[in-house]
Amino acid sequence: MTDGPGEPARAKQKAIRLLSRRAYSEAGLRAKLLEKGFGEAAVEQVLAECRERRYLDDQAFAAGMARALAEGRLYGDRRISRALQDKGVAEETVREALAGVRLEMGEDEAIRRWLTKRGRLAAGAAKDPAERRKIIQSLMRRGFPLDRIFAALANFQEEQIHADEGQ
Repeated sequence: MTDGPGEPARAKQKAIRLLSRRAYSEAGLRAKLLEKGFGEAAVEQVLAECRERRYLDDQAFAAGMARALAEGRLYGDRRISRALQDKGVAEETVREALAGVRLEMGEDEAIRRWLTKRGRLAAGAAKDPAERRKIIQSLMRRGFPLDRIFAALANFQEEQIHADEGQ
């Protein structure tokens, strides 16, 4: 688009339409508006107005996305951090969002819930090295550190043994 007197208004309309569909990080919205052909000056003006009106808040965006990934998808800190950074969220904001979400549910609890959802597959990991390897690889892809995975697997298998003895 050409730089003209109506460009900031058109950019603002586009930004509001985009934000009405889903939340964006500031960097994400900037990239989207620039991709649509709006000039840098118009984009910066619109971003400033969106920040001022609180339509755009990287801390709230990061906290919401971190919570959704941690509780909904049962991702570990590494995967959540990578996803937020890919969206253009600053490293400090990512750390704050992770700290907030981990007060609600720690990585160990997330791994335990993931293992519980997998039920029999996870229970079979004690007997079958191939199954154990698959579970470990899957949890690593979800962003969990190896030491927590091993500890959680040991605890989960111990819980399964005690549950089987109780029946």
